Amino acid sequence: MTRWTVALAAAALLMFAGCDSKDSDEAKEYERTQALDNGEWDKVLSMTTNCGADDACRMDRAAALVGRAGFTLPNVIAVVSDDDHDKWVNALGAGKTDANLNDLKSASAIYTIVIDGDDHCNESLKYAGATYYQKAACIPQGMVIMSQVAILMQSISGTGGDTEAAEAATLLNGDLDIIANLTGESKEAIEDIKADIRTAG
Repeated sequence: MTRWTVALAAAALLMFAGCDSKDSDEAKEYERTQALDNGEWDKVLSMTTNCGADDACRMDRAAALVGRAGFTLPNVIAVVSDDDHDKWVNALGAGKTDANLNDLKSASAIYTIVIDGDDHCNESLKYAGATYYQKAACIPQGMVIMSQVAILMQSISGTGGDTEAAEAATLLNGDLDIIANLTGESKEAIEDIKADIRTAG
């Protein structure tokens, strides 16, 4: 076998190895998407333990955490579109537990990493040069935060699950500021709920 033959064989192996890697990544992403569609939250979480800087992987992990907490983005959007804040707080927060709240917190932390700066969710700045995934994380982040608020409000009123009412203090210390960069209505809703929390406290 000549040196040229060896070189060509090596090049072919490298080329196919690269294709296999790409195909493997795409296959994994497809499998995660299928699992999300089927509500197999724990399967997705087991597949996304080492996302590194892969935003697609991060987004899937966050979606699985939200799903395991008992929420889906379309359902949350449908509920919070109601102007009656008490109604959607009751709808989202009833019967939730610390485990649900912790999953939402973990999802929110992931979305925060993907977004990498509040300006990326500021529509008035046209997302400030945000990437596809940064834009894609803005709305779910807002919905996740509002769902956390609902659970804590239910806890304060004594009609929720086993979450700690003391957690509500975090809502008064700027933890929800990111939602202010979504829409005026979202900001107004959160400010109203924060006022209710102060009154309840």
